[in-house]
Amino acid sequence: MRFLIDENISPLVAEALRQQGYDAQHVREIGLKGQPDPEIMAHARQERRCLITLDEDFADLRCYPLGTHAGIIRLRLKFAPSSTVITCLTQLLPQLQTDLLEKGSLVVSNGTTYRIRVP
Repeated sequence: MRFLIDENISPLVAEALRQQGYDAQHVREIGLKGQPDPEIMAHARQERRCLITLDEDFADLRCYPLGTHAGIIRLRLKFAPSSTVITCLTQLLPQLQTDLLEKGSLVVSNGTTYRIRVP
């Protein structure tokens, strides 16, 4: 799986995912820091990367309809230091089916459970 980590998550998360064998980029690493959400999503679409974010705007199906992207993982964490996000993703990612995610699914996780909306 290929991931793009939004700027509201520490770049340490991208590093940790790479150490686990994932292809992960952080928006700061590719010059997208401070860019509006549509530009972040355009890059994710172009690169066929699943976006990982804390931003609830990306879970709005009116703006980002299912099937129009390579997946969105929206983390609903009350406290989100990099260690918490890494733990959450380390538990979540192996449970997700790559093909469903790549077809444009939306995954919402609170760190313990998750729900997935498929196109």
